[in-house]
Amino acid sequence: MAIPSWHIVTWPAVVAQVDDWRTWADRFRHFGTSVEDDDEFPGLQRGQAVWGLSVDGRRIGLAWEWREVRANVVAMDDPMVVLANVELQDSAGHCLHDGPRLLALHGLIHELPWQDEVRRARGRRMMPLAA
Repeated sequence: MAIPSWHIVTWPAVVAQVDDWRTWADRFRHFGTSVEDDDEFPGLQRGQAVWGLSVDGRRIGLAWEWREVRANVVAMDDPMVVLANVELQDSAGHCLHDGPRLLALHGLIHELPWQDEVRRARGRRMMPLAA
């Protein structure tokens, strides 16, 4: 993975209006996906996804863990844990609290083709499935 997921929390915080945030999904780029065997569920895999963009020379990053829930089906491991260095504000300039902030983060993540990137990363690491 090019950028470790925990690295995002060391980046300077970026303040963004939630209305702007909703329009940025097509600007986010895949920064890396890790893949490892899932010790808890043998035969399945897990890892981390990292996405980001640059706004006015400032980096914004998002990272989360994913898990294969059954063969070739991947989902966020814990949807309550998304690492990000963005502070979202409403139109009045008030910072969003945890719940609304997490909903805004998930709304953007939902728009990203992150599962395709996970499948691509897994494919580089796996043997083809038997027919």
